[in-house]
Amino acid sequence: MCSINHCVYPLDRKGLLRDFTGQYRKLPAAWIIAHKVMTTMEPKLSLRIMDCSYIQHGEVSISHILNIAKAHSIMVPDGRALKMLSSRGIVKLADAGSWKCAYGRVTHFKSHMEPLGRANWTPKSKENWV
Repeated sequence: MCSINHCVYPLDRKGLLRDFTGQYRKLPAAWIIAHKVMTTMEPKLSLRIMDCSYIQHGEVSISHILNIAKAHSIMVPDGRALKMLSSRGIVKLADAGSWKCAYGRVTHFKSHMEPLGRANWTPKSKENWV
């Protein structure tokens, strides 16, 4: 679904603006029909994601999060930054560190990695990691 809809959840908000009728070979027909019915109702029927704890636990790829942010017009790092992180084994949020949240906002980040001891980090990468 992410490759078709650029990681935007298709059953709520912006995802309901998309038309999937041309995706019959990639998605089940019942899914496409259900989505179409949801979008034609007035008001539109949404199925909201209620549990996003997988994000806080870091069990999601960084590229997935960046795609979602881009879809909501949030400025994100360019592809070079993502490529640099993935070349150093940082693919999921949990690979970078852990977060503590309060009232739905991130209040503290703790890195799991110490780039200074790693030989394949450039001086600029080490500086930017901090």
